[in-house]
Amino acid sequence: MDRELTPAELVVLGLVAVRPRHGYELDRVIEERGMREWTDVAFSSIYYLLGRLERQGLIHPLRAGAGHRRRRTFAATSAGMTAARTATKAALRDAPVPHPPVLVGIANSALLETEEAVEALRERATRLSNEWQRLSDHPRRQLPAPPFVAAIFDYGLCALKAELTWVRRTIKLMEETVARD
Repeated sequence: MDRELTPAELVVLGLVAVRPRHGYELDRVIEERGMREWTDVAFSSIYYLLGRLERQGLIHPLRAGAGHRRRRTFAATSAGMTAARTATKAALRDAPVPHPPVLVGIANSALLETEEAVEALRERATRLSNEWQRLSDHPRRQLPAPPFVAAIFDYGLCALKAELTWVRRTIKLMEETVARD
């Protein structure tokens, strides 16, 4: 394989690498595990991703069973298992610098009156707080779950809390700057 897997490709390949699955089962597992809270794998993209992975030689369809409703079930190839393992290690190991749009907003905040920028940040803080609460109350987080599922929700909650702390500090800094001027 000449390129890195996208996060969506890795999600699908990882699930197929664990055990052979068809598209509807992939969607069910993604939904049951609350994976849509942290990844952009919509039902409509699953078959597209399966097709891409198949064309890359990372998965292959298994022989269809008997019955009037045959579903194509996919299994990881040897190359797919290697790619999934390599990409999983990289995802756990690498720490890329994020480039969130809020930093562009901060860089351009001089275009706004300070009060406008502070108000926008207050709205962001409210949204972050609401999302933190929603994720805290998420049904998948409340159920007994494998450690990796609990870790995924914990990561999201910690990231939201860290950003909320940063937004509040930035608001305070902007307000102090206005008070000094």
